[in-house]
Amino acid sequence: MRLFFGLTFSKEDKIALARVSGSIDPYVTKGKAVREDNYHLTLSFIGEVEQKYLDVFCSILDRIDPPVLTLNMKRLGLFPSRRHNTLILHVEPDERLTVLQQTLEQELIAKKLIAKGGKYKPHITLFRQTVIPIVPMIEPIEISPTSVALFHSHRENNLLTYTVVCEKELGIDG
Repeated sequence: MRLFFGLTFSKEDKIALARVSGSIDPYVTKGKAVREDNYHLTLSFIGEVEQKYLDVFCSILDRIDPPVLTLNMKRLGLFPSRRHNTLILHVEPDERLTVLQQTLEQELIAKKLIAKGGKYKPHITLFRQTVIPIVPMIEPIEISPTSVALFHSHRENNLLTYTVVCEKELGIDG
């Protein structure tokens, strides 16, 4: 199973993100828009894990106290790769988000579930395999994640799908 920890969003916030994506669509000459159901903000990528270890990963949520967050986004960006770019919505720096992400990764490292964390660049992916000659400006957007979740990334009917395995609401103590 391919796993990662991330933040979930309400239906209303996913609609707001879809509006941003729709406003960018005319600028994209090639690319795959992320489906509305798949919007999330990754906190820590884990990778391939045997299903028998799911309880270990879910138990980490019991040890963290994720705060209520409000995320502000004002600009788009590209994560370049050799073959394709990923069009993202940059999340403005937020100390509570940074502490949450670092706390989660420290738990994963302490349990030897990941070797070490990488440089964290909070963002929401809007398009994959993107060709976009001009990256447009956007209206600022503010969203409030609802929970921290362990996601299972898989294909369902040939569509990339992120299924919540376990989650913890933001602002709810252990």
